[in-house]
Amino acid sequence: RQMCKETDVEYLIEQAAEKGDLPSAKLGVWRVINSTADFLATLNRVFFQNGVGSNLKEVFSLPILPPNYQEHVTELVTTQDFSVMKQK
Repeated sequence: RQMCKETDVEYLIEQAAEKGDLPSAKLGVWRVINSTADFLATLNRVFFQNGVGSNLKEVFSLPILPPNYQEHVTELVTTQDFSVMKQK
């Protein structure tokens, strides 16, 4: 499988880390959070009225979630450590 580098989140975060560009890395993090939240909403058969960022509390209360999902999301949103962003 080959991905376009400009849309590959892992590549985006890696490049941002090399440049010390925290805002771009955070953009990549939010892309991951949005994608997983959309998937979880589909899995749980729910729809959101607003964007995922507005509905994180609702996402965290879904019955089907990966273990420690809320902790991982909270860590990704609050960290300024590029290595944490790359490994999650």
